[in-house]
Amino acid sequence: MLDLLKKLCSPTIVVLIFLTFTPFASAQQNAMNYFVDGVDAFEDGLYEDAVLSLKKAIELDPSNLEFHYYLGLSYTSLKQYEEALRVFESIVEKEPEAFRKAYFEIAAIYSRQEEYQKTVDTLTIVEKIDPKEVRVYLEKGYAYQRLKVYDQAIENFNRVKDLEPKMLQVIYYNIASVHFEAEAFDRAEEMFTKAIEVDPDTSTAENARQSIMNIKGAKRARRPWYLSTSLSWAYDSNVLLKALEQASVVYDTREVSDVADQFQTFLLRGGYKFINRKELEAGAGYSLYCTGYKDLTQNNILGHIPHLYLNFSTHPFYLRGQYDLSYYYTGGKEDGKNNLFFLTFGGGSEKKLILHNFMPTLTIVEPYDLKSEITLSYQKKDYLDEVTSDASHCSGGIVQSYKIR
Repeated sequence: MLDLLKKLCSPTIVVLIFLTFTPFASAQQNAMNYFVDGVDAFEDGLYEDAVLSLKKAIELDPSNLEFHYYLGLSYTSLKQYEEALRVFESIVEKEPEAFRKAYFEIAAIYSRQEEYQKTVDTLTIVEKIDPKEVRVYLEKGYAYQRLKVYDQAIENFNRVKDLEPKMLQVIYYNIASVHFEAEAFDRAEEMFTKAIEVDPDTSTAENARQSIMNIKGAKRARRPWYLSTSLSWAYDSNVLLKALEQASVVYDTREVSDVADQFQTFLLRGGYKFINRKELEAGAGYSLYCTGYKDLTQNNILGHIPHLYLNFSTHPFYLRGQYDLSYYYTGGKEDGKNNLFFLTFGGGSEKKLILHNFMPTLTIVEPYDLKSEITLSYQKKDYLDEVTSDASHCSGGIVQSYKIR
């Protein structure tokens, strides 16, 4: 035994052991140096540099999963989602429990890609590993809300409330938002109020107060009946010669009367929504348009305008189509000259025009706050004065707008 120890401790054996383990230790140290460089680059937002350093670290020490994890984070920040998914999935194949944080990154990528069911499925794996992980239920709640599975969203948010009471205000706010989106407005208002009561001085409470104001508008929007009216007075220093041009009913030829006058305009609009959902709305209505001049009563206009409309929305597309059938009368009595009220509501008027107007509009909300609006229009004008020729007109156009934050 002593002879064996003497042989193992001989200078030759010691040198061999040193030469064997020194490169391994050196490689690990170099790998760690590259990893530190990669993390520094990542935190500075230099994601491409981070990828280069982390790849070098992995080449030297491929078994260190933390190196792989940061490589996946860097790919995600570069929006190279397929590469990031490949890295994170390889991590959870090796260490699903110790590196369950990689599952959250996978779920986040699916959410960015709007594949919310995959988000839920991924988070359910983590739930089985650690049923008390608060983050699982919070993110599942958001994913279910995007899927419009509102009961599951609320159930998961309630799990967060049970596991982490410190998040009570945020959870009340989230549940209220789900009810708001589901158009359960009374329940939403109740939960927003609870969120405010937890701590009235936070930004969450302020957002809840604003949301309660928005609920009032949303309730009005979901009423089946709608009615609005307006009355205005104006002065025109050079009234157009043709009444329908003055009201922008027909195209303006700019023939003027060289006469100034004051006029009043009355508008009444009402209708009923026989389909009244957030994604689909359809209804019928009626508008009364009346303009009366103090002196130039030949320019008076009365319009009866029944209409039908349909709105359909499925993000990012929003479609609206409306058909108007307008009956216009022009002229009027002169007994309003000396009165404060010039409107005659068709008294002394003559039938002038039947106007058919159909205008579909498609709005597309595109990435990076770009919005495109495509509008088509068809008009058919049937004149009733036996003088003016009937006419029809088609037009179309596209408007693109960009929202600068």
